[in-house]
Amino acid sequence: MHPRKRQRRRSSVAAPLEPEPVLPPDVLLEIVARSDAATLVRCAASCKPLRREILRPAFIRRVCHEPEGVVPPRLLGFLRLGHDHRDKVHGPGPPVGFSLAHPATPAAESFSQKHLAPLLSRNAAVAKLLNRGGDRPLTSRNGLVLLYGGFYSAPSGRRPPSFPHMCVYDPMAGNLATFCGAPGIYPSCTPCTFVLLTAADGIGCSFLVVVVDFTGLMDASGSIKIQTMSADDAAAGGTWAPSTSVRHPRAQQGSSSTLHGRSRLAVVVLGGFVHWLMHELKRNSPPPYGMHILTYHVGTATVGTIELPTATDGLPISESKGRDLHLASSPDGRLSLVVMDRQPLTISIWLLSGSDGWARHAVIDAEANLRSLLDQPLSRRGLHDTDNNRVCFASSSWGKSDAVLLKRSPVGPDVDEERRLIVLDVETEEMWTNTTKWSAFPYEVDLESRLSAMKTF
Repeated sequence: MHPRKRQRRRSSVAAPLEPEPVLPPDVLLEIVARSDAATLVRCAASCKPLRREILRPAFIRRVCHEPEGVVPPRLLGFLRLGHDHRDKVHGPGPPVGFSLAHPATPAAESFSQKHLAPLLSRNAAVAKLLNRGGDRPLTSRNGLVLLYGGFYSAPSGRRPPSFPHMCVYDPMAGNLATFCGAPGIYPSCTPCTFVLLTAADGIGCSFLVVVVDFTGLMDASGSIKIQTMSADDAAAGGTWAPSTSVRHPRAQQGSSSTLHGRSRLAVVVLGGFVHWLMHELKRNSPPPYGMHILTYHVGTATVGTIELPTATDGLPISESKGRDLHLASSPDGRLSLVVMDRQPLTISIWLLSGSDGWARHAVIDAEANLRSLLDQPLSRRGLHDTDNNRVCFASSSWGKSDAVLLKRSPVGPDVDEERRLIVLDVETEEMWTNTTKWSAFPYEVDLESRLSAMKTF
């Protein structure tokens, strides 16, 4: 070979590249901790060592609970799913959307606007299904939504060709599980509740739907009927488990019970126990009727009751006039009773702590703040009784957020298209309004639990 050609080939060999500098792990974690929630999740998916450091409990507590944390522990907002049944004009429905209600922090605003809302609007397949107009939300828990309505297309020969269906929808992941509704249960005409349990409740699958029929409480049997549908059963063909009946503990005392007001939606699930606020209808007894909390444990299929706390006047809190009651749960997982007194308008938070019983956690003077929020003066009869400024609890439970949802419900034939909802932060006692459509539905995401549940490799 010619010497020049050999020399040219030798010179054409590229010199080895110098390795690029690598940031130390502690520096990477500092960058992640100062970014945002979406970036944190992307970094956790980039490599195994960084993922292990991000998913450490100490780091999750830091980014969720420190004052400069970039991940809000929980988000409470409102989902708009497809058509509103009050809409007069039909056609292509609006995209699935989300509006933040609580907390009012920069981290929550950033995550809801830059990540959650665009994620929902991009999910065209689910939006098309929900925009059919027949689906309506029944309940929501731990980031999942249970919907009912429309028609279920069952395999030939197994069920009628048209059957009411139910859906469990995960807006964050875009997953939708569809199955037939519980046989003989129709929400519009049956006194029932639909309870949604998730993997965080220790059920061994992604969701469990529990339908509870309270028809038997009004007759001699004094029992409730329960049917369940698990995620595994829904994937295997959508067959409901056989119904079971459980007798109310107080049925033997010659009394019947019924759900209190909006309790068919305000269902609280804690540690596998389902809680309802009940009116006790004693025979041959004048009102006011007593109230109690009915419990049902999903794992053992047993029922029980919990007495309500005693008010400062010495009477059971349910027997005092001029009060609204609502069940909820505290951020630390305790049963909470929210009490609204009308004159003057105050909101009390009671917490149940095991053997210690009920204790009043906070008393909030809400009337002054509400006066400044509402655009009409209050009457002498009190805010709750004012015709055009009737304020009461929102119809659905608000999960574990440290907030109380109130609603202003205009009455009369001229009802606005939008309803003004009022958010009360229990910790700061601040109030603000949230204007949303009629079809919007309370939706809560526990971001701290979702981060903690991510797998390490």
